[in-house]
Amino acid sequence: MSHDQDRVAVPTNGRRPHTVTIEPEDTRPASPATPPTEAPDTPTVTEMRNGVSPRNLAMGVGILASLAVVVAGVMRRRADH
Repeated sequence: MSHDQDRVAVPTNGRRPHTVTIEPEDTRPASPATPPTEAPDTPTVTEMRNGVSPRNLAMGVGILASLAVVVAGVMRRRADH
């Protein structure tokens, strides 16, 4: 692992560089008596609600409709030849 002296602070968005802080990782082993409450990749209830909002649904239907129009146009051109 590199130390702070090995890292170079790079300015972003025209601002001054901020200090680099590296916090050590927790190296203690997890105790087997405390099972994990939820897997970290499991979406929360809020994330699930936002996944299928009316806006996202309308955008998905619009994309599928436009693809159907493109496919129908290609099929029609092939039938004319």
